[in-house]
Amino acid sequence: MLSSREVAAAVADYEASRKDRELAEKTAAMTRDLFEHAAASRMALDQAESDLAKASSRVMEAQETRQVLGLDPGAVDGGAHVPPRIPVRSPIDGTVIERVVTDGQFVGPDTQPLITI
Repeated sequence: MLSSREVAAAVADYEASRKDRELAEKTAAMTRDLFEHAAASRMALDQAESDLAKASSRVMEAQETRQVLGLDPGAVDGGAHVPPRIPVRSPIDGTVIERVVTDGQFVGPDTQPLITI
């Protein structure tokens, strides 16, 4: 398992984007109702619908980021706490014969291979 700031940021971004979409949905529904009763302009309705489309796009982007990081989609839904750790999986079967990192060691994306299988 690797601890990752990126995972923690992805979880936070997803939760924030979901809340933003919920607010945009409510705002769009309210503006649509006001427009139907001639209490809001067409421009206000278009803006609310545009904000909703942008918020939905941010949610989809956050979901894709979580998938790329290997997070279980169900683990984050509903506000459950997800530790900022991700499993490291090998694309091939085998046995680890060399490990060049220790627990707690910081590694960056340009680091040499962490293990040899």
